[in-house]
Amino acid sequence: MNETQMLIDQLNITDISELTRANELIDPTGIKSILNGMIELLRFGARLYYWILTIRVTLQWFPSINPYIFPLYMLIHATDFYLEQFTGLVPTILGIDMTTMCAFVCLEWIIRTLDAISFV
Repeated sequence: MNETQMLIDQLNITDISELTRANELIDPTGIKSILNGMIELLRFGARLYYWILTIRVTLQWFPSINPYIFPLYMLIHATDFYLEQFTGLVPTILGIDMTTMCAFVCLEWIIRTLDAISFV
């Protein structure tokens, strides 16, 4: 039996407020809540970057849109360094460049890993 379960059994907890108080007794410094906040911030940033990357790739499908004007150039500048990491990793298959797909798969893996992390 772990410390948390033993403390809950000793306090005979029946109310949520008592459970919160018991959790504060286990972690009085609040490090777990700080770590959970940091993970949540990383998770939000990774999801935001996923959508920025999606918008950048989608805009490349339209040749009439000039990507070198102000707001669109920021998307290209923000995502180029990440996409360059995957250049040459996967060969071109039937004329389709798979580096963007690898970048999306890796970013999705990072997001799912961050979703699974929780400090209880």
